[in-house]
Amino acid sequence: MRAPVSYGPRARAVVAYLLGRQAHPNRRVAEAMSELFGLEISTGAVDSIYGEAGRRLKSFIAALVALLRSLPVLHADETSDRVSTVNIWMHVVSTGLYTLIHASTTRGAEAMEEAGVLKGYTGVVVHDRPAMYWKLKRAKHGLCAQHLLRDLADVAVVATQAAWAVGLAALLVEINVACDEARRRGWRQLDLSTKRQFTKGYKELVGMGLAANPEPKHRKRNPVERRSYNLAVAFDTHRASILRYMNDLQVGWTEQPSGT
Repeated sequence: MRAPVSYGPRARAVVAYLLGRQAHPNRRVAEAMSELFGLEISTGAVDSIYGEAGRRLKSFIAALVALLRSLPVLHADETSDRVSTVNIWMHVVSTGLYTLIHASTTRGAEAMEEAGVLKGYTGVVVHDRPAMYWKLKRAKHGLCAQHLLRDLADVAVVATQAAWAVGLAALLVEINVACDEARRRGWRQLDLSTKRQFTKGYKELVGMGLAANPEPKHRKRNPVERRSYNLAVAFDTHRASILRYMNDLQVGWTEQPSGT
């Protein structure tokens, strides 16, 4: 070879795919390229290809951010990961068709601002109620029922909390079944009497939850008591957000929409 050579677009695409989608480490990607295609490639070249792929995505990311901001309902979540010895937070904003994942060293509002989607957003954000999401004052809020069901299940193992926690979990599922049926029928909303019935049951069960968690005399609540009390208070305080999916059929009951 008298002139410089480089890996072609298909080889580079496979490398980027194995790294970005399949989450293989650089060494395993180089190994796969050798065993599958007979292409000997160094881990340094693998890393370089991945960096190039990231740079080429800048205009796509900008377009995706603009598109997500224009949509009426977004689902938001965050989870931790490790890069070497550094703790990283993966912030996700998604719909049934689109997903943006933004990596940050912080979990809080600064990361949401970096991602560029949620600051100033005026639609509905479905989330699992960390404090940072409530700082989105221009947005409407929906709370993820899957997280609420998990919290209710944790509380329901305590005998004194089982009745209201199990009852609320069953009610959330019943409401979702009714919403799915309404969408299947092409309805724009549940009928008023059904919503009134669900709301009445919700208030009664929350009242049971608050009654089951009185203030202890001469001591502070222990961790188990705080957990059940805080959850009952959350269901009381955030009723509009928790029942958002009942009152707006555009809003799913979970922050993880099907198809994401």
